[in-house]
Amino acid sequence: MEIEFFAEDRGTENTGIPMKIHVTETTKAQTLSYYQYSQNTEIDVKGKGMMKTYFL
Repeated sequence: MEIEFFAEDRGTENTGIPMKIHVTETTKAQTLSYYQYSQNTEIDVKGKGMMKTYFL
């Protein structure tokens, strides 16, 4: 399976941790059957406001 992360997730790149993939709630919902995710955290994403995000 091949997944491309883009669009909505692009605002999370400045809040990441090295060697972790940081995704939004929307991406998590679309890929939950393929991956396990961390507990959510809310961050202020530039241009989007507060969003729930997860690490893959």
